[in-house]
Amino acid sequence: MTSGAASVHQSFIERLAAGDLVTPIEELREATVVLLEHIDAIDSTDEPDGRVREMHARLEPYLARVICLADHGGARGSGVVFSEVAALACEAGERRDRPSADPLIPLALHSTIWTLSAHALAHDRTDIPAHLAGVEIPHIYSEAAEVAFESVELRHNDLFDDAFKVYLSLRDWLVNSELRNVVPRWRRESDFDLALEEAELWAALRFSCGREDPTWTPVIGRGDSAAMRRLRARFKSSEARRDLAMLLGASEDRVAEALNASYARLMGPDHRAARNQLIPTD
Repeated sequence: MTSGAASVHQSFIERLAAGDLVTPIEELREATVVLLEHIDAIDSTDEPDGRVREMHARLEPYLARVICLADHGGARGSGVVFSEVAALACEAGERRDRPSADPLIPLALHSTIWTLSAHALAHDRTDIPAHLAGVEIPHIYSEAAEVAFESVELRHNDLFDDAFKVYLSLRDWLVNSELRNVVPRWRRESDFDLALEEAELWAALRFSCGREDPTWTPVIGRGDSAAMRRLRARFKSSEARRDLAMLLGASEDRVAEALNASYARLMGPDHRAARNQLIPTD
């Protein structure tokens, strides 16, 4: 399904290149409202696969705006992006405590955060997933809020049987989406897979942080993956270490310990556990 994501992205690039930050910001704010209206209009009685496809078709042009403004809008543009993602998270929180809550909004939030993280990591913007760790889903009957990366609803959406299928649904959509045409670092299959797997690895590490039970993720398998090697390489950078510390809510001098503790609880398909240390300290 053609979404117009490429034309939307090009329009944003041209405006930002001309020094116009106001119009893209206002368009993104309006697009957030329109996206929620479109998702609300999706027939809740349709079969899940069809509903997910329709939601993703609506999400493509929205994410074209999001990734462009986050990448080229400077601190102001990135701040607005995080604010709009937080607005989606607030909407998810408003709805989840209702009877028969629709899991489509949490899935849209998952797709937004994981896609933005994958785009950011493909371009070495480790600050973006770190700041996304500050997005919270509120509870309407409590003052407590839940970090989006720690949300069970996002990793184990009710539209799917398990966390693996949530991730695979995201990958299946993105691999054929117009967004790959506007993200050069995603055009090669190997680069695309690495970006998406690293985004999932960062998210799984945050989800695992402080938990006792295993965190299920499809990026854990036999031996080291390219995503793990990339994260280890990033760890050599003081900026990336700072961002990883922000992701986990750890101090910079304890971030290696925090990463290894979270990594030890990751579990892949066929009950394959993470092996060795993510960040060697021995």
